[in-house]
Amino acid sequence: MKKFLLFFIVFLGLFLCACKPQSDSAGTVRIVVKDGAGAVLCDVDIDFTEEDTLISLMETHADIQMQGETDPQYGYYVQELCGVKAENAYWAISVDGEYSMVGISLIPLTDGSLIEFVLTPFEPFE
Repeated sequence: MKKFLLFFIVFLGLFLCACKPQSDSAGTVRIVVKDGAGAVLCDVDIDFTEEDTLISLMETHADIQMQGETDPQYGYYVQELCGVKAENAYWAISVDGEYSMVGISLIPLTDGSLIEFVLTPFEPFE
């Protein structure tokens, strides 16, 4: 009887451990937003899950308050971050110190990444 009771307790313990809800966290990204003069408007670490996208994280974050629209030809265009509109400028994006060659909708979320947005004036054509 003691062996059966011991077996039951061990089995129950293993079962409860296996049923414990797993964390949905896939990682954390750091997002930094700077104005045209290089002043930091926002610097936050955001946890994400596998279902999240960079756009969804930034649209719902209280400090970032991203506004933009989707162009059918070019994808999502960021118009405003942290209350600052891109007028005669655009939000240049870099990922881990490298200028992004893709738009915000194609940037994957990778644990530990640093994603920076810098308000950059359009250069006049000569």
